[in-house]
Amino acid sequence: MKNKLIQICSICLLFAMTTQTSIAQTQKGGFMVGGRGNIRYQNRNFPRAGNQVFIISLVPNVGYFVVKNLALGIEPTASYQWQQYVYKFNNLGIGAFARYYISDKKLKPFVALAYDFQRTKFNNLTITPPLNSISTFASVVPQLGLAYFINPNVALEGNLSLPITSGRSNGSVITGSNSLILNFGFQIFLARQAK
Repeated sequence: MKNKLIQICSICLLFAMTTQTSIAQTQKGGFMVGGRGNIRYQNRNFPRAGNQVFIISLVPNVGYFVVKNLALGIEPTASYQWQQYVYKFNNLGIGAFARYYISDKKLKPFVALAYDFQRTKFNNLTITPPLNSISTFASVVPQLGLAYFINPNVALEGNLSLPITSGRSNGSVITGSNSLILNFGFQIFLARQAK
């Protein structure tokens, strides 16, 4: 699975690096495809708890420029987390975003607003039989970011986001959860050929 993902990303990156267009990356009618993700493994020293933790998450996205510098799009999310002898959870979600690029230079700041809905299945492994629970969450996510174009079609980017989340877990309402997150990713910009 990991090798397939690397192969797909490599092909997309190669395609974007060889594609030449005569319009700028963020012009009306163009597309952006990219995302962010991470893999984390920790070996902790906790008494009476599992010491190994594994986390993987992937957030791809695709957007369409409805006007110059403004893209609307979707971003599905998927993550898996496991701690030895303690818990595991699976998270799936779907979101929509609006992103506005402020500059036409190689270094482009942007502002974005996203809304996402996620469903999490949690398995508590500390009891027998394991306790399962389902949670659903919705988030509004304002973002400030910076995209650095390494060529006309590929940008490396970072953004600071503040997800404001509320949801339900086993029938209980959870509100007011928020956190500050620093994200890194890349985007491939595909513009229509000028006629």
